Order: sequence, then C-alpha cells, then structure tokens
Amino acid sequence: MGRLYEEIEAEAADLLDTTGPPVEPRVLVVEVHVASHVQRLAETARGVGDIAWVRRERGPLPERLRTPLSGMAGLAVSMLGAAADLLATPRAAGTADLHDGLNEMAQRQRLLYERLLSSTPAPTRLDVVDTVLLGGAFDRCATHSVSAVRHVLLPVGAP
Repeated sequence: MGRLYEEIEAEAADLLDTTGPPVEPRVLVVEVHVASHVQRLAETARGVGDIAWVRRERGPLPERLRTPLSGMAGLAVSMLGAAADLLATPRAAGTADLHDGLNEMAQRQRLLYERLLSSTPAPTRLDVVDTVLLGGAFDRCATHSVSAVRHVLLPVGAP
C-alpha cells in the first residue's frame, strides 16, 4: 500500500508542477481539481492499508461485516476504473453511471450499518471502528471518483 500511495502522490505532484510552460487557465483548473482528488485518494488508500496491516494481528472481521465491506470495496474499485476511463476520454454521458454508483454505494453502506448494529453477538469495539473506517474510505473513493470527473467535464466540456 505504501508504494501505491507514493505513486499517487507523485502523480499529484506532477500535475501541480509550476516550473513547466504556461498552461491555459481551463486546463489548470482541471489539473488542480484532479490533483486534489488524486491526493485524497492516496490518503484514503494509505488509511485502508493501515487498517489492513493492523487487522493482521487482530484477525479478520466477522463474515457478516466482511461481505458488505467487500461489496463496497469492489464498487469503489469499479468506480475508480470508470473515472479513469472518463478522465482519459471525457464524455458527459458516462458521468450518469458514476452518479448511479454513488447511490449504490450509499445503499451498500446502509446495509453494512444495519448488519453492524444488529449483529448478535455485538462486534467488538475495534471491529466496529475498523468497519466504520473502512466503509467510509470506500465511500470516499467513490465520491472522489465522481468529483474528479465532474471537474474535468465542467470547465472543459465534453463531446
């Protein structure tokens, strides 16, 4: 996870390099927004990695919580991929699918919390904290994916 974080941070730094040739303001607006979202994604990835590292000693989360978390993680990765495709080839129509992904993420997070709050026996305090932090991280990944694409499409426009 540390290597991924470093690579994402390097990408964000490259986007904000001020020593290069002048850039059109529209392009700069996009670069600043995308770099900001990429940096937040890197921080989120580091947080997920930290929790995963600690869980090695604590053991896995209960299956009842792992299942919805796994679904949230898969959706977040899918949305990141879709956002990357849209950043490479901006299309206004593609953003609707990403927005649908946000709704699906919210539904999955609701399911996670329903399971978390109704589990018998109740999960440990550490399991609750890790579950909430991981669910929030996956939700943030989805949100940053949509926001990055939106910031590309707004000032630049799309075919």
